[in-house]
Amino acid sequence: MKLTTTALLTLSTALMGCAIVHRPYAPPTTDNVSYFRVVGGSGLDIAEDYASVATFEEGDTCRRRYFLVAKEDFIFTPKIAMPKAEETSVSFVKIAANKSFSFVVYRDIRPFRACIPFGNFTPVAGLYYTARYTEGYDSCYLSLESSTVWFTSNPRRERLRRMVYTTALDEDSSFCRPAPSE
Repeated sequence: MKLTTTALLTLSTALMGCAIVHRPYAPPTTDNVSYFRVVGGSGLDIAEDYASVATFEEGDTCRRRYFLVAKEDFIFTPKIAMPKAEETSVSFVKIAANKSFSFVVYRDIRPFRACIPFGNFTPVAGLYYTARYTEGYDSCYLSLESSTVWFTSNPRRERLRRMVYTTALDEDSSFCRPAPSE
């Protein structure tokens, strides 16, 4: 079967369109919630131009990706800013409690080198979770802390299950799997 230039262009445009659609996250509407945010190594909120942060409808398989923060570096993609929870003045977002929650940070750490760490945990209702993103020359790391109030100076360190990136075919496909050591 011979494909024409027009057919190839149409196919590549359609596939590219699937890959660049960023769906914004919608917080749960129930009362059984926790609060979540991602900060950089300095402790400041991850800004829209610093990194993209996504979460998934299915935490264990990273299916159905939704963006909490999206950079404007993809074609036809508007910026998506992390919404603020009403109770705080920083960028915590409501997440469903007692349900597996996975998130990923997309960050370019140097030219032609990206860092895409995934984390997974099961939040407890009413707690505030802060994921801390740190990076070195050729690597990056996530850690997780929790507290009962958003402004504490003594957070509790939480276990963060490491996930491994997998290439997804579209926004509804699986983006991760548990790390081999998990």
